[in-house]
Amino acid sequence: EAKGYGTKKLIEGIYKQGQSCLLVEDVITSGKSLLETIAEVEKEGLKVSDIVVVLDRQQGGKELLEQKGYRVHTLFTITEVVKILHEAGEIDDEQVAKIHDFLAGKQVKFEEEKRLSYEQKLEITKHPTAQKLLQIAVDKKSNLIVSADVMTTSELLNLAEKVGPQIVALKTHIDIIKDFDHDKTILPLVDLARKHNFLLMEDRKFADIGSTQELQFSKGIYQISKWADMVTSHLIAGKKSLECFKNVGIIAILGMSCEGTLTDAHYQEEGLKVVENQPNIMGCVAQRKISKEMLLFTPGISLEQVGDDKGQQYNMPDYVFLNLHTDFIIVGRGVYQAEDAEKASKSYRKIGWEAYEKSLK
Repeated sequence: EAKGYGTKKLIEGIYKQGQSCLLVEDVITSGKSLLETIAEVEKEGLKVSDIVVVLDRQQGGKELLEQKGYRVHTLFTITEVVKILHEAGEIDDEQVAKIHDFLAGKQVKFEEEKRLSYEQKLEITKHPTAQKLLQIAVDKKSNLIVSADVMTTSELLNLAEKVGPQIVALKTHIDIIKDFDHDKTILPLVDLARKHNFLLMEDRKFADIGSTQELQFSKGIYQISKWADMVTSHLIAGKKSLECFKNVGIIAILGMSCEGTLTDAHYQEEGLKVVENQPNIMGCVAQRKISKEMLLFTPGISLEQVGDDKGQQYNMPDYVFLNLHTDFIIVGRGVYQAEDAEKASKSYRKIGWEAYEKSLK
């Protein structure tokens, strides 16, 4: 658990990515808490292969970790401790028998948490935009969102035409369009979204007080409120700041996919409190699991690269669907910088859907 004081980090120390980390634990029971610890350590770029445990309570934890590929070294098992205490006269035969009976009947079976299918999420999701997005995913058999980080209207519209049939949403950075004109940029883009049945996500990443955000959302040359189905927003200004977004799905920025991000575990825990109490929010951008009722959007997806020179860190579709229970993957350069964007989007759609179906089993 990240503390609310000091550096507020889960993991402290002097280390470098790629180094091996030996985990030392006092007691192991089911192994679940150790798996959670390993996930946090590996998220920091450290490698875990061996775990030293003082006492194995022999309730399935050691076996679970070994099934996951980790080597577990125990100093004592509970059976050995009972034997030592019995031989020393500290416990009698009856107590030994009771302990053995308890161990025999109390093997902890660790069940992997099952992710929800899109159909199951449709049944519990209340946000209308979330429902619309999930229905598109089911209809098109796609969980792909393409990030259109292009700088001209023609590039934006050409990309939307090419990838439209494969995607559930197009993510825009409308303020980088050099020749932006509402009638020539937005109106044709909205027509393409209707034609190919995808939503528009404006990645504005709002991060101001509510009154300012309201102006940024509805006024100015971009008039985002008139055309965007979804917008992204940081949580730094708190719950009240998000009330200005009407008739749109808010996607909260809980974590980012770049190296050195300040959205640490403490920030994310506080952010989740906002997310769970703000009905305008339909989902989160994150590199971690969130509530099943929310939609999880995971950026930084690539089939080839592991990172770039600007700190971006990439994940594979199989990993995010199985381990994070991601709902939608966001792909940028892997599509719009490809020699054939249409072909690349088909590939990401196919692989993303297969990874999702595999994660349901």
